Amino acid sequence: MVCADRRVRRRFGGRVYLVTVGRDVRGAAAMAAKVNDVIKLISGEDATFTDPELAGRRLGSVLDSGPAPVARIG
Repeated sequence: MVCADRRVRRRFGGRVYLVTVGRDVRGAAAMAAKVNDVIKLISGEDATFTDPELAGRRLGSVLDSGPAPVARIG
């Protein structure tokens, strides 16, 4: 796994996120919900996309905006 590589951890610090997409994620709405969760984890923003393409575009924007302070969820 790339995220376990010491060089990756050193380069990205606490900004490496592991996301599991299992068999239970079926259909467009479920995939969009998973991406919404990642958006929330990274930015703290509540995303409510039901279209995975739109969710992916927003996630791309969040990632393009650069590092944010590390937030803990949960």
